[in-house]
Amino acid sequence: MNFCVWNTGYDSLPHGTPISFFNGDPRLPGAVRIGLVTLSGGLAGNCQRCVAYNITGRFIDYPRIYIVVNNDGAVLPLNFTTPFIIEKNYNNNIGIATISFPTITRTICYGDNVFGYTTSGVYVDTLTNPGNGCLSIRTLRLTVRPNYVRYDTLTICAGQSYMGHNATGNYVDRFRTSEGCDSSFYTNLTVRPPLVARIDSTVCEGAAVYGHQTTGTFVEVFPGSTGCDSTRTLRLVVNPVRRTTLNKEICEGDSLFVQGQWKRISGTYYDTLRTYLNCDSILITNLLVHPKPKPDLGINRGICPGDSLLLNPGTFDSYLWNDGSTSPEFIVHGLGTYSVTVQDAFNCTNRDTVKILNYYPAVPQIFLPPDSSLCANNIVELRVPGYKTYAWSNGGTQSSIQVTQAGVYTLRVISNYGCKGADSIRVFFFDNCVPIQVPNAFTPNRDGKNDVFMPLVTMPLKEYRFLVYNRSGTKVFETRDRFKGWDGRFKGMEQSVDNYVY
Repeated sequence: MNFCVWNTGYDSLPHGTPISFFNGDPRLPGAVRIGLVTLSGGLAGNCQRCVAYNITGRFIDYPRIYIVVNNDGAVLPLNFTTPFIIEKNYNNNIGIATISFPTITRTICYGDNVFGYTTSGVYVDTLTNPGNGCLSIRTLRLTVRPNYVRYDTLTICAGQSYMGHNATGNYVDRFRTSEGCDSSFYTNLTVRPPLVARIDSTVCEGAAVYGHQTTGTFVEVFPGSTGCDSTRTLRLVVNPVRRTTLNKEICEGDSLFVQGQWKRISGTYYDTLRTYLNCDSILITNLLVHPKPKPDLGINRGICPGDSLLLNPGTFDSYLWNDGSTSPEFIVHGLGTYSVTVQDAFNCTNRDTVKILNYYPAVPQIFLPPDSSLCANNIVELRVPGYKTYAWSNGGTQSSIQVTQAGVYTLRVISNYGCKGADSIRVFFFDNCVPIQVPNAFTPNRDGKNDVFMPLVTMPLKEYRFLVYNRSGTKVFETRDRFKGWDGRFKGMEQSVDNYVY
């Protein structure tokens, strides 16, 4: 064995310093010295020297050898407790040499061997050197890595690959692992065919096929039930829905056939028909109903004798009267039935008729009293009741006026039937007059009180004449006797209570 001695002290180790070898720790009981060598030539301080020494024996018998420098033969076990001995034997002058037996660590692949071993484990072998017969121990730490073998049964989709394979079949692939051992992959591979659907469809506008509503080709890829992509190609033709709009106008009372019915009311109507492509054809009819024109000739009525009546039905585009005339107005001169048909800007027509049934009572030609002469400073009251409107020449519009000045007074009246008339009266005033008192009413009931109507004259007269007229202008009484009055009779018959002119 080879060992080295290191002198860490200051003094030199003398020549012949003993170096002992023990099979155990000499500080413990049972250690046996198995060898002795002396240091040749000495060893200066802080220096080292390596020495070779042969120990007779087997490696197996000396797994550990203790070396002691400067052992002078002290009794075992050695005791280095005293400072003298420590200094004498030097500090730390015991070294330990361990005899190592070879340990081999190997890693192999399955199927290989080391020293005939093929499985993982620790193997200790005692060997004999054929040259010198010495025994030695060999330790083998063996790791056998398995060859990796994998069996797979796989299904993939068309377009995919597994370990470089993209067709159905059985495959064996061999590789080297990172440890350098064989690796075998056995694969049973199934490749699913592509799922492709091609659909041709024709629909009408408004319908949808797989969410599409316009003409075109649509390719969609989505997961199938097998986990593989499924490709659907849709070739879609969308036929349009034809829409036709009609604007129609009719007159009130007319009708238009829409939606299988006759329509007479304004509105928007939809008819759904079929085109030659079997799609809907929507007919939209905007119907406007114009009201009929409303000519108005008024109610049936009469006409004043000798008068004319103007018929005006209103304002329209055209007129057609019953006699064929086309003027906007028509003049009626007599009794009969008169009609007009009018047409407006929308060519709608309507008709109205009026009947002139009778002649209204005429206004008398004379309805004012005869010309009157009065004494100065008197007042003449002209009263004509029973008419609708009055127009006196002095501007009055009532049924009576009071006259205080001489002159001609004209009255124009319109009766309740609309008949017109006019009459005039001349009024004279005299300075030399006989005072006469005339009552404004009397009661001819034969009771002896106020039974006659007559002026009261208080002085003789050269000439006297008294006349009474009813409201139609008929003279009902006349006398030249100032003592005789009217008893309310005419031609022997009592007259009605009314207004009379004298």
